[in-house]
Amino acid sequence: MASKFPEWILVKDKYLYVQKYGSVKIKEYKIIMKKGNKIRRVVVNEDGVIIRGKS
Repeated sequence: MASKFPEWILVKDKYLYVQKYGSVKIKEYKIIMKKGNKIRRVVVNEDGVIIRGKS
């Protein structure tokens, strides 16, 4: 993540983990980053691959 977004500051992150009947359904991070006046929101899976948002 850091190599794709140099000079961006992590403002907020949230780990989402959903389990149903013992099996894992969702494991992802919701991240809000800031660089100057720009704010970017991305969703990343547990492997660091961007699922939603711009890379």
